[in-house]
Amino acid sequence: MACGTGRLAVKLAESGYQVDGADLSPDMLTLADQRAQQTNSNVMFIQADMRDLSDLDNYDVITCFDDSLNYLINQEDFQKTLNSVSQHLNPGGKFLFDVITPYQVTDIYPGYMYNYRTEDSAFMWTSYEGDFAPAAVEHDLSFSVIMLKKMLMMPIANFIRSGHTIMMN
Repeated sequence: MACGTGRLAVKLAESGYQVDGADLSPDMLTLADQRAQQTNSNVMFIQADMRDLSDLDNYDVITCFDDSLNYLINQEDFQKTLNSVSQHLNPGGKFLFDVITPYQVTDIYPGYMYNYRTEDSAFMWTSYEGDFAPAAVEHDLSFSVIMLKKMLMMPIANFIRSGHTIMMN
């Protein structure tokens, strides 16, 4: 449930589990299907809203990771989701999930910043207090490919002859 780009679903399939992936977003499901095709994994991806899984089979295990339950804004939607999951678990089945707490959202995330850089790429994550729901948070994620180092290592005459423009503030 809320399988996103299918990373976990494909890993489970590669480990021998029979897996279906469900997500509300058609774009995420497209990426998930591409990931499964790249690894020749047999995963069926289904568009579904976690609040209503009526079109899905029953399962021994249903997962919902990467804080996906936190996208449910009110108690009614959360209860609908739990009821829907319960209706689709086989007897003795398990629901495995993770969530972040209000403490994480209100005290840790606002102003949180994480930066990671390798020689040729960078990832920057900044979090802000959200205003669309109580205890909401918004994330700004930036990905970059770093070419500056390679350009600076080139003699400037060669750089200019190759048609590059240098702009500095």
